[in-house]
Amino acid sequence: MRSLLLEQPGVLEAEVSFPEAKAVVLFDPNQTSAEALAQALSQYYPAQVISVEPAPGGG
Repeated sequence: MRSLLLEQPGVLEAEVSFPEAKAVVLFDPNQTSAEALAQALSQYYPAQVISVEPAPGGG
């Protein structure tokens, strides 16, 4: 799942926890969205957006 996320345009970092069934993704909102990333994953894994937070430093 991590490699699939990292292949998406605008994804800068991705951390995946299968035991917790979650991923934390740092992405450029000018290139993609949380919803678009969930959609890309949904063809392989059940995926939904739980929360979206601005990057540290206001990015």
